[in-house]
Amino acid sequence: MNYQLIKKIALITLTFSMYISATASDSCSLADNCTPAGTDICISCCPLSQQKGYIYNKTQFVTRSQQFNIPRYLMMPDTAFCPLGCISITTHFAFEYQQIFNTQNCENDGCQFSWFSPNANSVITYGLDNGTPGVGEFDINGLNFGLTSSGNFNFFPKKSDVIMDVIFVANLSTIIKGLWGRVDLPITHTRWDLLIDEVSTGESDPSYPVDSVGTGTIATVFNTMKEALGSVSGFGDAPALTKGKICGRRAQTGLADMRIDIGCTWYNTNRCCLGTTFDVIAPVGSKPCADFLFNAVLGASQWQFGGDVYGERLLWKSCDETNYVTLSFDATLNGMLNSKQNRLLQLFIDGKESPWSQYLLLKKFNAAGQAIGLERAANILGQGSINVGSTFMTDVAVFVEYTRKCFFVGIGYDFWYRGAEGITARYFDIPADTYAVKGGTQWNGDITDPHNNETASTSTIGHNGPVDPDGPVFISNEDINYCPALHPSALTNGLFGFLGYQWRNCCTQPYLLLGGQAEFGHCGRAFNQWGVLAKGGFSF
Repeated sequence: MNYQLIKKIALITLTFSMYISATASDSCSLADNCTPAGTDICISCCPLSQQKGYIYNKTQFVTRSQQFNIPRYLMMPDTAFCPLGCISITTHFAFEYQQIFNTQNCENDGCQFSWFSPNANSVITYGLDNGTPGVGEFDINGLNFGLTSSGNFNFFPKKSDVIMDVIFVANLSTIIKGLWGRVDLPITHTRWDLLIDEVSTGESDPSYPVDSVGTGTIATVFNTMKEALGSVSGFGDAPALTKGKICGRRAQTGLADMRIDIGCTWYNTNRCCLGTTFDVIAPVGSKPCADFLFNAVLGASQWQFGGDVYGERLLWKSCDETNYVTLSFDATLNGMLNSKQNRLLQLFIDGKESPWSQYLLLKKFNAAGQAIGLERAANILGQGSINVGSTFMTDVAVFVEYTRKCFFVGIGYDFWYRGAEGITARYFDIPADTYAVKGGTQWNGDITDPHNNETASTSTIGHNGPVDPDGPVFISNEDINYCPALHPSALTNGLFGFLGYQWRNCCTQPYLLLGGQAEFGHCGRAFNQWGVLAKGGFSF
């Protein structure tokens, strides 16, 4: 082991991260966004993206787990990174606050948040489509939401985490030379809030169109899109929205996954060390839920198995051996098992992907083929589970640390990447001949009126389609569009640094440090995020 080898490892690490950053995309044509294969698997899932590469029309955002943060592990005195074997157990405590930034509407510098938008812009317009079918000026037809007003809005997500990370490292060299184990328990309080910034552009009509959502004239229920997306009440004969809601701040507190490592430092001298680790991450946190469009989640929600390679090299030491510089790295690669989760799915309309089709208003039919009421598509498409997950995740960090007697300071680079999600199974069915797209067709509550059986299967979230000429056209399992619920590949590039002090003359060698980190997501697929932490530890 020499300096040239460490240099090569660092160069390979940086080259790997740059290559992934440059090539990360979903391997399919954007022209063919999603093709259903059978009834359970969705292939060729490319996300819809705008000109700048920012994605839109998604129903799920899967962020980086609060647990998996290599820089938080590595911020420590260099003597703790590759211990020589004289210490039995080391305990580390880290208190971190992190939050996302740069997600508001700012088109000029490309940071607009269009992830949940039905169009390629962050600004979404809404109003009533009462004119000729297929002709309109709004992104969203208010009839699907109980809105008779017009306006525009955009999304402004906020997310923050308060983390108390407890890490136990045990020296197991008495069993095998260089063997050690680690348990990581990140207790986390996470808060998610999908804020709606809304501007009204027109007065509300006093009522909905006659016989459109109930008998005769139905009075206005919702005046704003914020009310319509967050309300627990329905409108007319339409039931309340139970899936895909946006209802203020969502929060959870608990353990964001649990990580267990078994490692071996198989090369360890006074100048350098090199080792490997096998790790298991148990998803003891929480899972995504279709009830809310932007729901608080703890951890990665998937079992992970893998390992990492780590090492440290002494680059320079003063003559009195009190000052020195070290170069360290840690490269992790984990496979991820699929998990059973509730995700909000969409529909193919007229055989094509149809943004925000999860919010279409439906008619419900009985076994005799008679319309008997109204339903919300989201309540059907978010009620069941699918087997979903990413295939692998990697996290690579390289940093330089300078130690002067008992003081130490470090700065480093971190790269994180997670592969695109896929689906392997569906655990629910859409009842046959039961639901159909309402569009602008009549519904007055009279089940003996044949006009109530009319449907408009080509209606989109923005415009009413024509009446189906051959009778009701029902939605089925084959019309399910899984892709909007799946997160594409995601990556971040980050920087971190820390400053600390270690009492080296004490037998327990306690230390304290202050640190910070910032990571920058690629094309909105991962959040930009900053964090600050205080960390300490001792050995015995």
